[in-house]
Amino acid sequence: MSKSGKDYYSVLGVAKTATADEIKRAYRKLAAKFHPDRNKAADAEDQFKEVAEAYEVLSDTQKRQMYDQYGEAGVRNGGAGGFGGGAQGGNPMGGDWSQYSQVFDMGDMSNLFGGMFGDLFGNSQGMGGRRRQRRADQVDPGEDREVTIKIQFETANKGGEVTVEYERYGTCKTCKGSGSTTQKTMTCAKCGGSGIVQYQQATMLGNFMYQSPCPTCQGTGKVISDPCHQCKTTGRIAEKVHLDIKIPQGSYDGLTLKFRGGGNVGRHRGEAGDLYMTLNVGSFLNYRRDKETLFGEIELHPAKAVLGGNFDIETPYGKQTISIPAGTQPGDILTIRGAGAYKLGSSTKGDMKLTARVVIPKKLTREEREKWEFIGEV
Repeated sequence: MSKSGKDYYSVLGVAKTATADEIKRAYRKLAAKFHPDRNKAADAEDQFKEVAEAYEVLSDTQKRQMYDQYGEAGVRNGGAGGFGGGAQGGNPMGGDWSQYSQVFDMGDMSNLFGGMFGDLFGNSQGMGGRRRQRRADQVDPGEDREVTIKIQFETANKGGEVTVEYERYGTCKTCKGSGSTTQKTMTCAKCGGSGIVQYQQATMLGNFMYQSPCPTCQGTGKVISDPCHQCKTTGRIAEKVHLDIKIPQGSYDGLTLKFRGGGNVGRHRGEAGDLYMTLNVGSFLNYRRDKETLFGEIELHPAKAVLGGNFDIETPYGKQTISIPAGTQPGDILTIRGAGAYKLGSSTKGDMKLTARVVIPKKLTREEREKWEFIGEV
């Protein structure tokens, strides 16, 4: 971890090897100690916010990994190996889409930007509970997008280019992603910039004061000046994307390709999510494919199975003549080396495996019947 920036472990008073339970216990203890409604010291609120900030990072597995690797910058800017938000190589969607990968576990992202105070105070904001403020121009990462495309066997096997069309949220061109046509914010008049409003409620036990997030600014303390009506202040708008995608050689049915930065753009210029493209690959004739191996059947006349001989087989690379060994039995597997599909991202080909199926004639001419009777007497 970088030495620069805040040391969140020191803030919570735990070791870098601390478990999740140890981090939670330390947070609860310090949050109770510095909560402004309990601690009237001048710096109590600042210390409380610092403790909450440290817990937000260290209680989240993904954020903690980024922090351990890159320091504070890793959780503020997405880390050195982040999702690539700017346009690169002329890609109008932005981000680095050059890296293919098979299916990855995206994990649970629902808690990345959720509140931390539920651990201590539950969902209640009353009885003096405080809500962490958001900025009016809160930057949130965009969601991932998932699409499925159909492609022909030959395109998937040998590789090629296909055009993909899908929808996502892109940057609003009117406000350039800021949510404001002037790209400015101002103090919320409702809460005076605190992000919190107080209410008094009369009960049988007396009058109680409670707080809740300001409904005007949603607890940010700021409101957008000159809101953009095109994107409704979100900084993003739905768009259709037409994209030319290079399919890697050896792609197979069910393979998922990941394109960094191809998902939804985040609110207010937040990083774009990723695009996960699952391939629905057509079959080659009646063959069943398992990665680079093709499985099929070969129908043999009884005489061919008994005597053996040459047989023409249709492969993905043209016709190929194979030798059928004499005495081939029904169910025998005949392997044609190198006649299968390409291995993903490689010039190596798999095999074609054919199951012998001996076809017994259902109708015979008189001449054919005589010949079979003769064979039967041998």
